[in-house]
Amino acid sequence: PAGCGLVGLPREEIVGRVPDTLRALGSITGSLTEPDAAPVGGASIRASRANDAAPRTRLSEALTGRFRFERVPPGEYTLWIHHPGWPVLAVGPHTLEAGESWDLGELRFETAGTLVLRLSRDDGAPGGRPGLHCRKIGSPVYDEPVPDRFGVARSAPLAAGRYVLYVWGEDVVSTTRTFEIAAGRETTLELVISSGVHVRLLFLDPPAAPLPFDSLYFRMLDERGEQVAEVNLGRRPGTQFEWNVGLPAGAYRLEAYDTEGLLHASVPVMLRKSASQ
Repeated sequence: PAGCGLVGLPREEIVGRVPDTLRALGSITGSLTEPDAAPVGGASIRASRANDAAPRTRLSEALTGRFRFERVPPGEYTLWIHHPGWPVLAVGPHTLEAGESWDLGELRFETAGTLVLRLSRDDGAPGGRPGLHCRKIGSPVYDEPVPDRFGVARSAPLAAGRYVLYVWGEDVVSTTRTFEIAAGRETTLELVISSGVHVRLLFLDPPAAPLPFDSLYFRMLDERGEQVAEVNLGRRPGTQFEWNVGLPAGAYRLEAYDTEGLLHASVPVMLRKSASQ
């Protein structure tokens, strides 16, 4: 075989020596079906390895729905499976060991539901096009519907289950809302978006010894001292971090603290509707 050294031995025996680099490679296999077990061909399967910018991709076979990745190096993989009309499937993460054959067996697409959002503004302005992000609870699967000029947004096919909707934008209050998707049904949400101020915080390392950023938190407190927004910096020194959040106009206090509750900084902040801050 290609990549193997062949050595001739007496009695016309041949021994193939497989290089260690080839023995370390594994494989990923599986098959895709519809809810009624019919094979699904032409689905796109993307195998993404952690910290790898170039994922591997395959298409499932037309007649059998089978797919196979060969010569896969070890690492932590997540499979993302797409096909028009079906909810996205996500499998993993799974740590592929050297030489492992990871067989996923039969993966079955679920009957999809859909989300329809009807957006309006509390200040009477048009619904606009805020950022929308729907994420299934307990799953990496997400969708980002885009509103039309009438403020109506429709999701891609979604698997049944509970989701969280995140809303943000330049002049709106960031908010979240949970909702349920049922198989084969359309879920409609009427959402009133509150006008607000866009707050953008850019974090850079100080010239002194850096703090343990992975355990540093920032929060915004309103005039009553209640927390209205929070973020974990969660980054390595030397990397930039940006926090964007929308809040109602008014007086706030920005605090920085660690996982043990020790306060590192506290500054007053006044948000006005005139511009982003």
